[in-house]
Amino acid sequence: MRGGDCTTILHEQYATHIVLDGADDNQAMKNVDQIAAELQGYDPAALPADKVNEFLALLVGPVQQTETVALHAALGRVLARDIVSPISVPPHDNSAMDGFAFAGADLKTNGASRFKVVGTALAGMAWQGSVEPGECVKIMTGAIMPSGLDTVVPQELCTLVGSALVNSEQVKRAVVQGAQGVQRAQGAPLQPAQSHIDIPAGLLKPGDNRRLLGEDLLQGAPALLAGDMM
Repeated sequence: MRGGDCTTILHEQYATHIVLDGADDNQAMKNVDQIAAELQGYDPAALPADKVNEFLALLVGPVQQTETVALHAALGRVLARDIVSPISVPPHDNSAMDGFAFAGADLKTNGASRFKVVGTALAGMAWQGSVEPGECVKIMTGAIMPSGLDTVVPQELCTLVGSALVNSEQVKRAVVQGAQGVQRAQGAPLQPAQSHIDIPAGLLKPGDNRRLLGEDLLQGAPALLAGDMM
């Protein structure tokens, strides 16, 4: 087979093979001189644009066949059909930064914004508590954005008053016991009540530093298009 179009065959959400269009090697192909002889008024020294396109169309025949190959053998081949993603990447809204997540609508426009730190969202451990207006959650890169929160301030761009460090023993108990929210493991808060952050005015806008569900790949949407080179 010669290079042509192709598509991925999906099995249990993993790409395993590629279907490729390609011309049969045994198909007789005309050379440039043979094609030029069939082109009326062919003059390589004075060939108008429409004749150039006609010449190229005759030189490169349409792909007629497809071929299935192993995924790694598809390098340099061309997709025959769209490859549709079976999953979303990321699979949920998450944080693009280590910092503090809050509702962007709570940002002030005429001064610093202050948010009380009420808990911590870790990568791989979603925050299950509630967040009221004027509150925020310490969040790690890749952690799921808590419900109702859409903005993250990087930790180095805000001022933290008090300690927002997670107590590792309480986190462990929360994981084992399935506590409702890491910050309330064993009924004890992970942060002092007075812990808060101050964000300078004009630093952020709602939605900053948040990665949206399906931002890279969306379930059911083409990940690669027919005609793309692998």
